[in-house]
Amino acid sequence: MTPDFKIIAAGVNITPQIKDRLLGLTITDEAGTKADTVEIVLDDRDGLIELPASGAPLLVFLGYRETGLIPMGLFTSDEVMVTSPPATLTIRAKAAELSGSIKDQKTRSWDKITLGDIVITIAGEHGLTPKVAERFGAVMVEHIDQTEESDISFLDRMAREHDALLSIKGGALLFMGKGEGRTVSGLPIPPRPVLERNAITWTLTLTTREAYKSVMAIWQDTMQAKRQEVAAGEGSPALKLRHIHKTEDEAKAAANAKLREITRGNDTFEASFPGDPLIAAEGRILTAGFRAGVNGLWSIKTATHTLDGGGFSTAISAERPGAD
Repeated sequence: MTPDFKIIAAGVNITPQIKDRLLGLTITDEAGTKADTVEIVLDDRDGLIELPASGAPLLVFLGYRETGLIPMGLFTSDEVMVTSPPATLTIRAKAAELSGSIKDQKTRSWDKITLGDIVITIAGEHGLTPKVAERFGAVMVEHIDQTEESDISFLDRMAREHDALLSIKGGALLFMGKGEGRTVSGLPIPPRPVLERNAITWTLTLTTREAYKSVMAIWQDTMQAKRQEVAAGEGSPALKLRHIHKTEDEAKAAANAKLREITRGNDTFEASFPGDPLIAAEGRILTAGFRAGVNGLWSIKTATHTLDGGGFSTAISAERPGAD
């Protein structure tokens, strides 16, 4: 098949003007709040390419001529570099959705509110559509302070406490289970198959995981004026969290989140193979035909798509998926 691309800059399709000048196009798709990026390297042999304005919106598509192009995201140009020799022009851009007012620092408190309503409120303040996984939506937050902290940082902190993934994609503010391969509505996302015979390179790294079988969390019981413990998982050794939670529900949520985190382990799988624009961060792949220990489900942390003189390739970094 024939690799192909399309770039729309500020509403104008500039592909015909740059198609024979493209030296490299790299899109890095990240899980969570780390901004997705695109780098476009062009042949500037005659100096006739118009320099893009700072902040220019770039809509990028990748795929194959025979099967069609897939939108890879909307980016905002934030750096242009011209070098010589050889004469090249490099455009770097970041995901447009992780900029603007959502990075402004704020100070406020949240009291007796569900996690879902916090996400809904913040999404509304920034013109985003809130999408919260069902198991997080009803989690009650008795009190939490947001002090000189941006909304995106505050929500990311909340996500880490609940072993969730926070992201902004396609105009939506997503708060969903990490590594579970599900939509926010709870439906499973079919994994993309990856066969060993198609892999260009691959590396499996096995790291000793924490041996804890359960997690203990503490909460302050104001009715009985003493501290109580809750547990997630069974057996010993048990990991005891240091933070004192305000309610039993908060303690349970923290214990369950930590248990999911430590049972995922730190095993990683990295591979590169012919370009697949449908492979995305926080999606899943299903490996087959590899040696024992590699085959099975993996959750994608980073997907890097590259189109250059060597063709179209996709590289991924993945981890063991979380429990459904």
